[in-house]
Amino acid sequence: MEEVVLRKRNELVELGLDHGPQSILRALQRQGLPTPARSIVWRILTRHSLITPQPQKRPNSAIQRFCYTRPNQCWQVRLDQLAAR
Repeated sequence: MEEVVLRKRNELVELGLDHGPQSILRALQRQGLPTPARSIVWRILTRHSLITPQPQKRPNSAIQRFCYTRPNQCWQVRLDQLAAR
């Protein structure tokens, strides 16, 4: 199956068409060939360094929250209102 996926990707590249996992699947389906899941095609392309995974979102724990234990521990100022006076 890997050979079929890689060959179809090369064909799509030569034709100048989109050559992502979804496009490869559609091209294989049009030819009446058995198709794996899109995630498997993505893994095949990644394994052969033909696709680079996009960076993931940062975890929620990386966001600094403004939570303080006591009042007046942190102050915020809106400078746009100071300039208007």
